[in-house]
Order: sequence, then structure tokens, then C-alpha cells
Amino acid sequence: MLLFALGVLLLRSLLHAAFSLMGSLLSVAGLFVWMGAPFLAISQVLVYVGGILILIIFGVFLTQRETQEGPFAGYRSLFLVLFFIILACFGWFYLLSHLSVQTSFQGVETRQIGMQLMTYAAVPLQIAGLLLLLVMVGATHIGQWFQRKDD
Repeated sequence: MLLFALGVLLLRSLLHAAFSLMGSLLSVAGLFVWMGAPFLAISQVLVYVGGILILIIFGVFLTQRETQEGPFAGYRSLFLVLFFIILACFGWFYLLSHLSVQTSFQGVETRQIGMQLMTYAAVPLQIAGLLLLLVMVGATHIGQWFQRKDD
């Protein structure tokens, strides 16, 4: 997961960085499965990998211009050093904790969560889906507008 996150920071191609983000989000879903939260893992894959990241990739394809250096291009080495400092801090905290934390969490079944989502939260769920659709249509419209302007 951390290598994918590092790829998001350091890759020069925006498309490759988006694919690294996809790997990072899938790794987080894997962590959810490992911790025994399958509903969160499925939600992570459907919402973030299946929805948001696809919108980002469409945005890259529709608005791609010649590659330009971003405002933080000169700070790559600083970001790399900060990444390894944060990684070392997480490693230190992990060694201090020794994974001795015990929880008394009673698991919730995925069926119960689905029933709650489809009864009480159906309208907000549909509004979120409509909002994602509008964002995709807007990105397509903006991409076509830039194409016409260049021609």
C-alpha cells in the first residue's frame, strides 16, 4: 500500500499516478477484509475504485494536455524524505504497540447494513449516485469544450 502511495507522489504521468491511487485504494480494501470488515471493503471498491477513480481517469483522458511541471516539481526529494520520515514514525509506533490492543467489538452482518441502506438511506444513496453522474457528464462537457476551442 505504501509503495502505491509513493507512486502517486512520484510518478510524472498523471495516468500512472491514477493507477497507483487505484492500487492504494485496493490495498486499503484488502486491509478492511483482513480486519474482518467485508462491507467496508466492498464499499471501498465500489465507491472509491469503481466510482471516484474512474471519474479521475475520465478527467485525465478528456482534458489531457501537453505535460507541464507542476508547482511542486522541485520538491520531489523533499516529499520523498517526508514520506520516509512518516514511514519510520509509523514503524516506531507499531513496535511500541506490539499489537496488544484488544477490542470487544461485536461484528455487524452485511445483510443488516444493506437493509438499513435500502430502507432508511435509500434517498441519500440515490442522490450520491446522481451527483456522480452529473460530475461525469460535466467532465465530458468540459473536455469537449476544450477540444472545440483548440480546433
